[in-house]
Amino acid sequence: MQSSILSYLLGADASSTNIENQVGEWECFLLPLGPTNDEQGEPPNEIEYQRMSNWPIIPFLCGVSLSDRWAAFEAILLNQRTKLVTYNATVSLLPYYQHLASDVVSSRVSTFAACIAGGDNNSNSNGMATPSNSSVNIRNDGYIQSIWDLRLVSWMLRDNATDTELEFSTFQEGFAHLAPQDELHSDMSAVMQGCISAKNSLQLVYKLYPIMNGQLVRGGLLDSLEVIEQPVQSILAQMECRGVGFFPHRLKRIEVQLESRLEELTTSAIQITKDPDFLLSSPQQVSSFLFDTLKLSMPAGLVAKNKTVHRSTSEEALKAIRSEMKSRTGSSPQIIDIILESRQLNKLLTTYIRPLPKVCRRNNNNNQANGASPKRSKKQPARIYPQWMQTATRTGRLSCRKPNLQQIPKKGAFGVDPREAFAADQGLCLFACDYSQKEVRILAHMSGDEALVSLFRGDPNIDIYKQMSSIIRNKPLDTITDQERAQFKQVTLAILYGMSPNQVAKKLSISKTNAQQMMTDFFRRFRRVKSWMDETKSNARKNAYVTTIAGRKRYLDDINSDDNSKRSQAERQAINTVIQGSAADLMKAAMINMTTNLTRWQDVSSRPRMLLQIHDEMILEVRFNENDIKDLKDIAIKSCCNDCERLFQLKVPLLLNCSAGMSWGAMRDL
Repeated sequence: MQSSILSYLLGADASSTNIENQVGEWECFLLPLGPTNDEQGEPPNEIEYQRMSNWPIIPFLCGVSLSDRWAAFEAILLNQRTKLVTYNATVSLLPYYQHLASDVVSSRVSTFAACIAGGDNNSNSNGMATPSNSSVNIRNDGYIQSIWDLRLVSWMLRDNATDTELEFSTFQEGFAHLAPQDELHSDMSAVMQGCISAKNSLQLVYKLYPIMNGQLVRGGLLDSLEVIEQPVQSILAQMECRGVGFFPHRLKRIEVQLESRLEELTTSAIQITKDPDFLLSSPQQVSSFLFDTLKLSMPAGLVAKNKTVHRSTSEEALKAIRSEMKSRTGSSPQIIDIILESRQLNKLLTTYIRPLPKVCRRNNNNNQANGASPKRSKKQPARIYPQWMQTATRTGRLSCRKPNLQQIPKKGAFGVDPREAFAADQGLCLFACDYSQKEVRILAHMSGDEALVSLFRGDPNIDIYKQMSSIIRNKPLDTITDQERAQFKQVTLAILYGMSPNQVAKKLSISKTNAQQMMTDFFRRFRRVKSWMDETKSNARKNAYVTTIAGRKRYLDDINSDDNSKRSQAERQAINTVIQGSAADLMKAAMINMTTNLTRWQDVSSRPRMLLQIHDEMILEVRFNENDIKDLKDIAIKSCCNDCERLFQLKVPLLLNCSAGMSWGAMRDL
């Protein structure tokens, strides 16, 4: 509907014929999930939905109570015998989870709800029992498995589709011949126009379901959708609805400190350049001072890379100039350090410190179903509600935006740690479970290299990168230096990401020859890894796609290109996708396992809740007591390690590091 009024249009297939061949007769009805007029034309006064008291009344006469309508909607969602089709399910489910968190939900299944859902719905196949206590808010933290999402399916069939190509308007234009012909007229009310528009959209999705689902089946992707991708939708909706605690005043204090430091840097720069108008933020002034006044020159490596001499003031160029001068003269101009620090602090300020307090808000709905006025407390954090995206990356990794909390840095310049502002609610703490060497373990499983597999099957307390360096260098383990460990860690990751020897040399500040030798030594020791990489590229050339551990496919258009550069890039993507894509599958499976296992938590009211998924870790909120933290750690190890090892039949064990703390920046290992 073209308004903020919350309502859902539901479709039903009245035909018993095969949906692959015929959609059948189609009927549609409106299920308003906001306040409407009753049969006497008066708005209802349902104390259970106090949060909606200021909502506009939907101009319909409705003899069914709002409670019964919500019960019907929930019965439909949790009925596993019903296939639900929608577009962008994560967003569609947000009102449902807000309803669970904010309204007094009855466990009663009304006659109306049973009729709409088509059967008894006192329990569901996820193993989530319907709570019996209707006097408290009911939180159903299990996932919903039966939602078929047009956007998600389209991404699985064509993972290189852009956001624009996945917009619903694209489907309306591309499948105009399937679109219904119900027209909008200017003499219709806004509500009627909204209803007809929503009905047309729903009917198009309904017609596209058998077509695109058939493509999934023929492409061997249906299992990946139903087992991994589909359940994650409702988990992300719960995370988005819950948000994460945030204390804006903590960043305000940091803002004052950083601005003071920036003033000091600006003063130093003016003194060095002897120019009162000098701006550290001006690339032109910085370039002029470095290359005209100081007569600095670009390092040979950067000049060769760019085929021409230029006056770049990028971070890469400045660090290269500083490194070359230190190696040649033992020192470098102070102004370079000032420029780099200034940029780092400015990035912190403009990307995190200033914007984040503007996007947080006080949640006045939670636990306010009884109509009580919300009480604000300095001890109770505000919350940030990021948007979680399942279809934004080709590897399948989840992404986060508005704001992107996956990029919040750890403690860095000037001792600033923006993560300190993210905290748990009163009486709770944050709990993080982070995979250790997940991608390297996936490489060992995929390649089947016996030497690599045996490393992970050994003592889990041994530093794996130090052990790899010991084996490759043929040196005793206790003689391996931190630098040698760091180098071989980078080499291993470079192989996973398809980096060239040139890139490795630059990252490690070593010669190309040394970088090439280290990569050669790696492949000589773990021979099966090289064979597997060659086989993966060969299969990619044959099939034009690669497959992750869960069966998801990425199509590589340039894998057989005559252009060497495009073909090489596609070959790197083939290796990278199998590793990173499988790592994404593993994380999603862990999230599903965690959600399932948490439904068995003894006290439903204190059940831990998932808040964030950051790279290789999940962050949850749990009651701050020793027993709950210990129980959650046991569930995390079972969900992320034992259950995933069994699901994917891994050849190597998975390792999980768990930590807890009152804020994200103060986590302590468990």
